[in-house]
Amino acid sequence: MPLFTHNLYVPPFRVIHDEAGQTCNRFWAYVNHVAWAVKHHRKVYIIFWDKSIQDYDALRKNEYVSFPFYNRRWIEKYGDEGLQDRIRHYWPRNKIIAKLLYLNKWLDIFHYGWSDRHIDDYYPMMKDDLYPLFLPNLPIREAVDTLFASLHEKNAFIVGVHIRRGDYKRWFNGRFYYEHNQYVKWMKQIVEIYKEKNVYFYLSSNESLPMDLYGQFNICKKTMESASYDLYALSLCDRIIGPTSTFSRWASFMGNVPLCFLRRNMKITSDSSFSPVIDYDHFANGKEIFSLTDFYHRAMRLGIKMSL
Repeated sequence: MPLFTHNLYVPPFRVIHDEAGQTCNRFWAYVNHVAWAVKHHRKVYIIFWDKSIQDYDALRKNEYVSFPFYNRRWIEKYGDEGLQDRIRHYWPRNKIIAKLLYLNKWLDIFHYGWSDRHIDDYYPMMKDDLYPLFLPNLPIREAVDTLFASLHEKNAFIVGVHIRRGDYKRWFNGRFYYEHNQYVKWMKQIVEIYKEKNVYFYLSSNESLPMDLYGQFNICKKTMESASYDLYALSLCDRIIGPTSTFSRWASFMGNVPLCFLRRNMKITSDSSFSPVIDYDHFANGKEIFSLTDFYHRAMRLGIKMSL
């Protein structure tokens, strides 16, 4: 494809050169650029990676996306972070790269993906084309599919519960950190809302859970433990609940699963509390997704100290 199409400049490729955090932060940082590459038959080069990218060969090994410094032999020698530390040392100290970055206003090649997460020029309209690129590797999919097939034989209505605690205890002064008893209350509300269904809960968490509390419900038994497994499983659920997070937001978007972001002391009263995510900032019902960044800036203006 030529660089100029209908008098509009299309760069020969794009480079994402920031580090947007964990897996789903990065997926949201990548997705519109990957859609751009597919649309224009270009390639997007991603300089840094999250360790879980090892579970996404379809994203790493296709004609539109490249992780040019991702090398298994180097990773075995230095480790993921050790290898990326070496890249950080030279980027953008390389004189050619530094010059290109200086000219980027006209080149439109180098991008901070996380800053572009609100841009939805391409990906909402190209979701079917992008879906295969963001699927985890086959062994993960087969394990999840087997679990969900056994549940569907029971006519289960599967609700994913994203129990994000850990770092959330300090993040934003603990605003989105909820005790296990609070999750149990929400799960009881779910059972009441869908009392005509055979409700099962898929618990997704980065910590050990007190099953003496959660055992009162029908709980999906997992056969494999990883963030990639959980993310794919949530995308197959019938509903998802959880605190504001890019993780459940991505699962909702990929699987078109109605999602309810939880707020402290809220009560889930009906199915209308749920809606699928259609882009980073919006649900399908037209509601805007609560912006943590906006909340942070408002808090700072009020003199409330918190970290992003």
